[in-house]
Amino acid sequence: VDQILELQMVTANGWHIRIRPSMWEAVEGSSVPKTTAVSGQCNMGPTSSNDETLWDWQDCPQDDEGAFDFADLWYAVRGGGAGYGVVTAAVYQLHEKPGQLHIVQNLGI
Repeated sequence: VDQILELQMVTANGWHIRIRPSMWEAVEGSSVPKTTAVSGQCNMGPTSSNDETLWDWQDCPQDDEGAFDFADLWYAVRGGGAGYGVVTAAVYQLHEKPGQLHIVQNLGI
């Protein structure tokens, strides 16, 4: 079982952003908590650099072109449709699966 801790993406309007859950709640019968609030930041450093030490994560501008609803983006990129941007990185937390692991092979190709 996995849980997404952070998504980085380039939005349709060209912003390099990262989105993270900021609050969770327990879900009865599940080992993975439910995300209840999301926060995000924009990379204000050079976007052409692959050197992550040069990236400068700050609060995003809140003008008409740079305003983000991070909660909507979070749910959208996790299955809500296309056209929001391109996910460039994902950070997961793995949880143990309760019970026995069963390996199923289907070799009837």
